Amino acid sequence: MKLSLIALCLVTAACATLSCNRSMSLDSSELAKCMTRKGIKLYSLDDCSACEMQKSLFGVGFGYLKVVNCSDEEKREECFLQEIRSVPAWRRPDGGKLAGVHGLGALAEWSGCR
Repeated sequence: MKLSLIALCLVTAACATLSCNRSMSLDSSELAKCMTRKGIKLYSLDDCSACEMQKSLFGVGFGYLKVVNCSDEEKREECFLQEIRSVPAWRRPDGGKLAGVHGLGALAEWSGCR
């Protein structure tokens, strides 16, 4: 089971890296600010390698995202109510859901922050 989760993380990371390459012109800080203005949240956990990969794709822009750490006891109810089953997970205020690691281009498209 643990091996299959590691394999899934590696495949997801590779896909995210490939989609990131076509979006190098995106400014990660501007994208993160736009996503935050739109009320989009990133749900994460401590000790999550896929979450770290998502963080690294944003670089310095990561600090502008609204991140909910589901490892924090005071955030667990929100994570439960948002039906977070795997992380990283993205949620829009309109109920839009996106799971897994995604490149900046894919996130810009999904969020409407092109």
